[in-house]
Amino acid sequence: MEGNKLILRKILNIVDYSNKSGLGHLSRALELNKIFDKRSKFFILTKKKILHKNKNIINYVNELNYFLKKNNTKFHYCIIDSYNISFIQEKKIKNICDNLVTIDDFQKRNFASDFLLNFSPLVKRNHYKKRCKNKTKLLIGNNYNYMQLPSKDAKMSYIKKKNLRLFIYLGNKDRSFEIRSILKKIFLFSNIKEVLIINQKFNINEFNFKIKFKKNLKNKTFLNEMLKSDILILTSGVVSSESINMKKKVFLTFVSNNQKQNFTYYTKNKNASKLSSFRKFINRPMHLINFDLIKIKERKINNYNKIINIKNYINPLKDKKNNKIILKLYNSKFCRQIFSLQTLNNRKFLRNKSTFSYTEHKRYISNFLKESNNFIFLIIVKNNFAGYIKFSYIKNYHDISIILKDKFRNRNVATSVLKYFKYNKILPFQIKAKVNKQNTSSIKTFTKAGFKLNNDLRIIN
Repeated sequence: MEGNKLILRKILNIVDYSNKSGLGHLSRALELNKIFDKRSKFFILTKKKILHKNKNIINYVNELNYFLKKNNTKFHYCIIDSYNISFIQEKKIKNICDNLVTIDDFQKRNFASDFLLNFSPLVKRNHYKKRCKNKTKLLIGNNYNYMQLPSKDAKMSYIKKKNLRLFIYLGNKDRSFEIRSILKKIFLFSNIKEVLIINQKFNINEFNFKIKFKKNLKNKTFLNEMLKSDILILTSGVVSSESINMKKKVFLTFVSNNQKQNFTYYTKNKNASKLSSFRKFINRPMHLINFDLIKIKERKINNYNKIINIKNYINPLKDKKNNKIILKLYNSKFCRQIFSLQTLNNRKFLRNKSTFSYTEHKRYISNFLKESNNFIFLIIVKNNFAGYIKFSYIKNYHDISIILKDKFRNRNVATSVLKYFKYNKILPFQIKAKVNKQNTSSIKTFTKAGFKLNNDLRIIN
């Protein structure tokens, strides 16, 4: 979105998704597409037909070289998330797009991309020093792990369990031997009521608890099944990042070398446990297991800004003058600048119209952010603080408000920011707004951003 003009971008996603690969590459590509306007046109190139149904997505089920030879389309962006692409192929892909984004895990080959993304917490910039163009922008490290998004049940209180549901996913290859070994570690009179095993199938007559098998799940269904489970046994690929932020008890193992870094990082930082400790954990008294699960549920997760970190570089918002609009999670260094906007004129349409001291303001901000689902994002235009947008958590939705400095108004800044948050599920809950009926400029801005009266926009006296 640039100024008032809608630009329908063409985005080509080239991902590993076949009978030999897991859901990780597809998940990363679909999640990264949030940096674009939802009305953009998305194309996905895979060997296997994609189960994800979306009218904006066209599935090419062709070989890459055949596609490159026959393709006549010029794409605005191309996103590569594949282990099977060579440097020569990547150079050809670069020729059919304006901006090439490569997601990498290995640091082993050369790259022709404009943006290189590796969110391994252990990766170093010098790994890519001689493998990229001088102009390549490196988005590396945990600050860009956009898969670490909070789950929708972040506010649900923990209910003590009498028995547990176990979820097992060890990739798509046959690992029935390893899964049998895991299940044999569960004692006869165990705490496990049901086991769900993904993308595997074998005889289960020897086990006395309920076991289900499911294959080829859509990404959303896959994540929902994880959410419904209490304990997760997983490979330490992409899915490990998603699972840890669901606030579940997670046991990890690695089945390929590229997963070893995640395994080391998450187990060392106690975000997950090694699979070798599963037997000791699961065969304890239920009250001790519940105690551990409650502690995990209370853990605070604050990774909401990471997809925005990436958007700020790859596809930033723009104002009418084509200036970049940068969004940043609140930093206390901006406390006084936010305070400067609490003028009588800016507060005249609020329920509480009175002004207050800077000390009271600091105390309010501190208390406001103690609620884990309250947020403040700073709005930066040309390296200047332009304003902020605030999300207040209220009964499973976010009530939002936005204030800009006078000189940044009427430049499409507020509309662009509101559209981005409305049309992309960056935060875990639906967003709504309440606007005073006399504040006609705000009503116009919200409706222009796609908010609907009597739906997600409420007019108050």
